[in-house]
Amino acid sequence: MGTQTAKCPACREPSLRARWGCDADAENPSWEGTCEFCIGSGCPECDGQGVRRRYRCPNSMSGPDGQVALQFATAYDAGFLPSAGSYGEQGHKAMSLIGLVRMERSRIERSIAESKQRPQRG
Repeated sequence: MGTQTAKCPACREPSLRARWGCDADAENPSWEGTCEFCIGSGCPECDGQGVRRRYRCPNSMSGPDGQVALQFATAYDAGFLPSAGSYGEQGHKAMSLIGLVRMERSRIERSIAESKQRPQRG
């Protein structure tokens, strides 16, 4: 995971960037994701929960491989399905990344919905 500043068109508002942790850790967790140490099975790093709270925007945490995986998942969501001469020429690892990213994006979307229902500190 990298720590570069995200360049998201959705997060231009300074208060939103602070809430999501675009440029630095947010005060409250902005989302939960599958523990990268145990891939959800539970370990000491996640206190056996299989998930870890995140204080940074997912885009700002992603390195080049993560950005490619997000691009694949976005293409999939837009209907660009694997076919010869297109994403279908990608190896098994790239196609597996689509499933992983879609799973994480679903978890992030649930966290967003839940965070809108609970009061924020500050």
